[in-house]
Amino acid sequence: MISHSKKFVFVHIPKTAGTSITNVLDTHCEVKSANDPSCPFYYHASAIELKNFFDEMKWDWNEYFKFTFVRNPWDRLVSYYEFTKQRYEKLMNDKLLSTDLICKQFGEQVYSFEYFIFNLEKYAPNSDAYYHSVDGNAEMNFVGKIENLQHDFNHVCKTINIPISKLPHLQTTSRKHYSEYYTEITKSIVAERFSQDISMFGYVFSEPTPNKHKKQFFKYRYTEYKNEQKQKHFNAYNARKPNS
Repeated sequence: MISHSKKFVFVHIPKTAGTSITNVLDTHCEVKSANDPSCPFYYHASAIELKNFFDEMKWDWNEYFKFTFVRNPWDRLVSYYEFTKQRYEKLMNDKLLSTDLICKQFGEQVYSFEYFIFNLEKYAPNSDAYYHSVDGNAEMNFVGKIENLQHDFNHVCKTINIPISKLPHLQTTSRKHYSEYYTEITKSIVAERFSQDISMFGYVFSEPTPNKHKKQFFKYRYTEYKNEQKQKHFNAYNARKPNS
C-alpha cells in the first residue's frame, strides 16, 4: 500500500501481521493493496515490484518511507501453511475457491507440512526477496519484527506522523507451537533457505515456553528459594559469635 499524503510504502510479507497493519493504515493510503497477483500493487508485492511501479508512474521512490515486518521463519511458515489450508477448506465449503486461485492451488497440491517445506521454492519465496532489490541492496528504511509488533509499529506511526493506534488481531490461526511441526530435516531446510533472515534478525528455533500456570509455579518456587537463601544468611548472621 502507498500513501502520497504521508509519503510511505508498506511492503506486506505474508503472515507478518500485515492485515492488522493495513487495517490501521488504510485511511491514509491513496493506493490500496489489491487481491490480484498481476496487479503492480498486489498486497504481497515485493519492494522491487513496487519500485518498478514507482518508476513507471514517475514517482520518486527515495522520497517515501519504506517499511515492512518480518517474523521468525520457522514460525511464519507454520502460520502460512495452517492459514492457507484452513482458508482452502472454508472457501471450498462456501464454493468460493475460484476467488482465490493461489489458495486453490495450494490446497489441492500441498498434502502435508513436510511436502510444503520440501517445495518452498514454489510455495513460499524468501522474505528477503520482499525487502531487497535484485542486486541485494536493502530497499527498506525500517524493518520491524512481529515479535515486537506494537512497539515497532508505534515507531512507524511516529515516523509517518499519524496517531499511535493499537493493532487489532486479525486473521489469526489456531494451531500448535511451531516447533511441533518440524523434523530435524525440515528444520535444517528452513535454516538454510532463510539464513539471511535468521542471521540478520537473530532468530532461533525454540521450543514452546511453559504455560501460564507453570510460569507462575516456577516464579513462586524461585521466590521461595530466594527467601530461603535470605533466611539462611540472616540465621548465620544472628548465630555469629559476639564481636566477630
